[in-house]
Amino acid sequence: MTNALLINSTGISGSLTNLADGTSYLIAGPNVSIASGSNGSVTISASTGSFARDTVIVKTADQVVAGTTLTNDTDLFVNAPANSVWSLTWYLFTTTIIHNESIWSLTVPSGASFFFGLQAGSPAAAFSPTFGLTTTSGSPIQVGGPAGDSFTVNAQATVFMGSTSGSINLQYAEWANSSGLRVYQGSQMRATRIS
Repeated sequence: MTNALLINSTGISGSLTNLADGTSYLIAGPNVSIASGSNGSVTISASTGSFARDTVIVKTADQVVAGTTLTNDTDLFVNAPANSVWSLTWYLFTTTIIHNESIWSLTVPSGASFFFGLQAGSPAAAFSPTFGLTTTSGSPIQVGGPAGDSFTVNAQATVFMGSTSGSINLQYAEWANSSGLRVYQGSQMRATRIS
């Protein structure tokens, strides 16, 4: 008897390998392999390196950075393994509390390289749209606008991790005043590991 299953009080025995039309009852999709053991077991494996893995992180509370020293965002970061490649996007809702300019940057572990760019804008007439690009860790992009005005920052980065694992951190501060820069709850980051 071919492709028979026997069910008795001790369990199930036998094997089912083909459907009635002769095709296999298991079909491997892209980047998936299927192997049968001599005891009838089936192992299904996926090549994890072949899939993009998205993570979305949403800020759960406002964060105020009072001062001109670049400070890591407490929520919007990713811990990245060595030799991985990441595509990151931040959508940020912000306000400079008194002063009218802010600075934005990215830090990565030693040996990593990156491209980090941003766009910032506001409906306020005095706010000129800002565009910037940096490839140096801790090197800020300056964003200008009216004091106390709310604005959005959309930032993107591609990070090529080196042989050291660690955090990829978004940083920000006010440019020349210590009154504070607020990044609001609901701001978010999308991190996709692409390799």
